[in-house]
Amino acid sequence: MPLFGVNDYIPGIDSCLSLIDQASNFSPTKNEDVRRIEDFKLTKEIRRTASMSMHLAYDKKEKSGGVTLLLYVKMGFQEQMPLLKETTLLRTLKHKNIFELYGTVHQVSVGRVYLSFEQCECFLSNLLSDKHKELLEPSVIKCVMQQLLTGLQYLHDNKIVHRDINPKNIVFTEKGLLKLFNFRSSQTLNEYKKVSFAEELCYQPINVLMEDDSFYTADDIWSATCVFAEMVLKKKLFESILQGEVIKEILLVLGFPDENKWPEFLELPNYKYLSIETRPLKNWLCTFFEEKQCVDLVKRGLCYNPKQRISAGELLLHPYFLEEPLAIDEKSFCLKLHGRGYEFPIK
Repeated sequence: MPLFGVNDYIPGIDSCLSLIDQASNFSPTKNEDVRRIEDFKLTKEIRRTASMSMHLAYDKKEKSGGVTLLLYVKMGFQEQMPLLKETTLLRTLKHKNIFELYGTVHQVSVGRVYLSFEQCECFLSNLLSDKHKELLEPSVIKCVMQQLLTGLQYLHDNKIVHRDINPKNIVFTEKGLLKLFNFRSSQTLNEYKKVSFAEELCYQPINVLMEDDSFYTADDIWSATCVFAEMVLKKKLFESILQGEVIKEILLVLGFPDENKWPEFLELPNYKYLSIETRPLKNWLCTFFEEKQCVDLVKRGLCYNPKQRISAGELLLHPYFLEEPLAIDEKSFCLKLHGRGYEFPIK
């Protein structure tokens, strides 16, 4: 059963509002999900941006000295609602491929709020670095993709769109389990489209880049397909940074959309700004990939019309995953990562 119907109210939002409000006003609370920063020993800072920082920390109240991941988000006005939304969703989602939120942590003295997550070993972006990308053999890629698609299938079955799938938002635990991370841009299908916080535009689908007013579960499929292509090619399929340049690169690689298959393309807000002198008609994907089934998977995942794009469940049944070599299991993946003496710093 889906967690949310199309017109359903998101459960848990009142309790999350209370948690965030208490944390923002630095007042004590008896809620067991909210703890004090004094309960933890912060160690290594593993990521920092303008609006957040991430630390590894030891839980002093755990006899085994359990390690947790503490995410601090600056509580300005613009950050409050995304944090609330992410907290609400994560407290509701329960799946092996979704990063688990333990609770909220206060640092009352300076008015900080941390989110406490389960420990992770590395990000997919670590494995795509020059030092580790040779580990991404076909059997490993299939293992990663099957876990990624399984997580997305769970979200989509529950009418949730992640909206920011990229290697920095895909993490692995010490057991080799893939987890989807960073739900700041996520939305349920019963919401109006809101601002996305996605920074990596080269993973965003063309309908999003063209400023489509709607959003779809298929948006995540496009992004996941770009991640797949990057693992296979050992480089990004689309490498541009600016929005207009990414659109142009997509059209040059995939060809100009067939107006009969995606008539809405002509009506999208950014269509009038396209500055491509000629309309490339040929799809060049077959020149990027050696395997026939690999090309077919990418073509289906990068279908221009989001309403015709393949689903996560359908992709899991794609013949690519039935060809040798088959996907290794999570345990074998974990052994492969650690058995070669690599260290995986979280960045």
